[in-house]
Order: sequence, then C-alpha cells, then structure tokens
Amino acid sequence: MDRSSYINIWKDDRVQSLALFLKPGASIEDVRKSVAALFKGLERTIVSNHEMRERVLSIFDKTFAPTATLKGVSLLVALLGVATAMMAILLERSREIRVLGYLGLTPREIGRMNIYQGLIMGFAAFLIASVCGLLLTYIIVYAINYRSFGWTIDISVNRWIFVETLGLTLAACFLSSLYPTFKLVRASSAASIKEE
Repeated sequence: MDRSSYINIWKDDRVQSLALFLKPGASIEDVRKSVAALFKGLERTIVSNHEMRERVLSIFDKTFAPTATLKGVSLLVALLGVATAMMAILLERSREIRVLGYLGLTPREIGRMNIYQGLIMGFAAFLIASVCGLLLTYIIVYAINYRSFGWTIDISVNRWIFVETLGLTLAACFLSSLYPTFKLVRASSAASIKEE
C-alpha cells in the first residue's frame, strides 16, 4: 500500500521499518554506521538482508530439529508396517503358497520369493516418497515461502541422499520381511512333512 494512502486511511504516520537499497560496491558496514550515527538507539535493529536471511534460516533449522527424531520413529513405523503387510499377505495367500509347495517349490524358494516381494514393496515406496518429497519441497520453497517472505531458498538435490535412503529402505524392508519369511518357511516345511 502506498504510504500516503495508509496515512490518510489510518491516520498513523509512524515509521516501523525502512528498507535501504544500496548501490553495487557500497559498504554495508559504512551505511550501517552512518545510519546509527544519525538515529541513536537503532544500532541493534539495523539488519542487512543477508543477516535477516541467516536468522530466518537458523529459526527454520531450530524448527525442524525434531525431524531427526521423527526420522527414527518413521523408520520404526515403516518396519512394522512392512512386517504387518507381509504377514497379512502370507495369511491371505497361504493356500496359494501351499499349492506352490505342492508344485515343487522348496521352502527356501518360497522364502526367497517372500523377501523379494518385501524388497519390491520397499522400492515402490521409495519411488513414491521421492517424487512426493520433491514436489512438496518445490511447493514449499517456490510458492509458500515466496508468498510468506518474498524470497526463496536455493534448492540443491544431493543424489547421495537418495542412494542412502534407497539403501536404508531396502535394508529395512529386508529386515522386516525376515520374520514373516521364517514363519512361512516353517509353515511350509511343516505342511510338507505332514503331507509325506
């Protein structure tokens, strides 16, 4: 809003903040000292755009500090989710798995099939999470952040984080499919012994 319109409407001519745009090559410290000399008491409130950005980013970092804890919790929930899903699949497909055993698949091969199934589920989850995470990042940085603060944050995509996350996801899915696989192999072995 134009300042004269604001004063006419609200009858308030106080100054709350002021933005200075410096010419290229101008010293920020010299300008800060000259403004502080002209207006006593403003020494601590004069902040450069760079400093303001650093403060905001530090507040963001503190805000998102609990996400490290949430990562561990989400990994545990994911492990339990995959294990529960695998158990549900086994219960649902127990007849099919017995038929595969009757057709000649050994308990070891059935167990391997179950582990592969868990790894495929983990890989699919990784792909979906990566796409959704990137989309959400771009929406937050280029839409929400820009509208809220008037500037954006540079995004740099580190490929190694994706590689690390994929490895962690596959390891978690492998570990969480071990117990259902063990139960499956024992059940199919017992069924084959019973059949003999």
